[in-house]
Amino acid sequence: MFENLSVHEVKEKLEKIDDVVLLDVRTNDEHGLVNIGGKHIPLSELEKRYEELDKQKEIIIYCHHGGRSA
Repeated sequence: MFENLSVHEVKEKLEKIDDVVLLDVRTNDEHGLVNIGGKHIPLSELEKRYEELDKQKEIIIYCHHGGRSA
């Protein structure tokens, strides 16, 4: 199931739930400019690196503008 979350909802989940992974799918250049934490796997690499994610945890995906994370 996918849902859009506000910044406030993400913050609340990260503060309250231990079983959450924050996944940054931005490019390496974007990640280098600003890093708010989480696991960094660029979208272009996600298919081949998907096994690095803990599927037992809720995964919150973020990017620069929201298009790639959707």
